[in-house]
Amino acid sequence: MESLPGTMLAARVHPAEGLRIEEVPLPKVSDKESMLVRIRCCAVCNGSDWLHIRDHSRPTCTHPFVLGHEASGDVAQIGEGVEGFALGDRVTFWCATGSFAEYNRIRPRGLAMGKLPEGMTYEQGAITQLVCAVLRGIHSADIREGDKVLVLGQGPVGLLATQCALAYGADLVVATDMLPNRLALAKTLGAALTIHAKQEDFVARIREEVGEVNVVFDGLGDDRSPGKDAMARSMEVMARRGRYLMFGMSDEPRSFNVRTLYGRNLRIVTTDSTDEEAQALMEKACALVADGTIDVTSFITHRFPLRDLPQALDLVLHRPQDVVKAVVNIPE
Repeated sequence: MESLPGTMLAARVHPAEGLRIEEVPLPKVSDKESMLVRIRCCAVCNGSDWLHIRDHSRPTCTHPFVLGHEASGDVAQIGEGVEGFALGDRVTFWCATGSFAEYNRIRPRGLAMGKLPEGMTYEQGAITQLVCAVLRGIHSADIREGDKVLVLGQGPVGLLATQCALAYGADLVVATDMLPNRLALAKTLGAALTIHAKQEDFVARIREEVGEVNVVFDGLGDDRSPGKDAMARSMEVMARRGRYLMFGMSDEPRSFNVRTLYGRNLRIVTTDSTDEEAQALMEKACALVADGTIDVTSFITHRFPLRDLPQALDLVLHRPQDVVKAVVNIPE
């Protein structure tokens, strides 16, 4: 077994100073149900990572805490009570924090974890965690064969939602965004219709070319549409008993027409799954990425070493027209 160092490099958020890349003690596997994963790649979450920098906070975490949750790596140390994994296994896992570091200590019990199939890269493995999250949304929205799906926003989540909906049998996907490069990617990845939400009336285009949709996958975060009415307008083209999935995270209030909601028997849902369902979806995510059904590499636009994580976060926050997905490779 490879000898482990006493310290490691990690990106930690401090309550006053914010983000610092610093040398810290290596986490210890002190109980039988923990394992230590040597992180090989961690992707920047376009939604939450920079919010933690801005707010200097993370619910349930004490300061300082290590950022990063879209990761992959190798099992470097393992407790006696951990079942189903062995030293050297290449894995991805669903965690809250801790992966912008050379090592992360996790407890597999209750986490969705997957082994990377042969041939899958660590970069693919890191983004597979996000695929699993999107599949939870697809599962919650009950997307099924023959559905017509509208995906609002074509950042990494939207681009994956477009592909996952088709993988689950959707008849077609309509993709909206306000950045031409992301709309072009959506078209490449299977969207039947792409609409620039700032330059076109997306409701009119959908009515003209599609008619109605059964599901809206809202991956927007903040609503940047001209009228800040993306939710209400999307409901105008939803078929009876349609499902509106609120996937994006935001503190902004959203509004919709209650008469439309009731008149069409629409459901508003959020992502939800049991631990067992999340584990099954992680395994499905690994399989879909491994066999090429879900493409997670075509939208990786930037790669950084760990020491340059601040630049990566700044790029994601301030230049969305240039970056779709940034990953940090560890070691460099």
